Amino acid sequence: MVEPLIDEKNLILQTVFEVNKLEIVTDLNLFRQVVMNLFSNAIKFTEKGSITVKLHRNEKSYILTVVDTGIGIGKEKQVALFSEFYQAHNESHNIKHSTGLGLALSQKVAKLIKGEIEIESKGKQQGVKASFRFISLE
Repeated sequence: MVEPLIDEKNLILQTVFEVNKLEIVTDLNLFRQVVMNLFSNAIKFTEKGSITVKLHRNEKSYILTVVDTGIGIGKEKQVALFSEFYQAHNESHNIKHSTGLGLALSQKVAKLIKGEIEIESKGKQQGVKASFRFISLE
């Protein structure tokens, strides 16, 4: 689903799955919505370089991490990332199809399925690490 977008931008996709057996009981449509938003943001805000997807499990939850080498987010703008209609990128970047709703909605959806999204960036031009922590609703 995201491969054509990655290929179009000539990005490198790396995957690291540290989970031997993946059995998750959750609402698949809501789960997919969150994951696709994190992927699409990584692709949208990365013009060159790579996107790394990592899945691992700790004692109580799974963590899906999407790390990109994109435009990054200034420290001062990270506080409002989950606010509706907020856009951290500025006009100097030619970003299309961005409403500022994706992360706000994805965080709400993640919470519906007992998950949470965290976004980290060391600053502009430093890429972004988006982590989606979730549990299996067994």
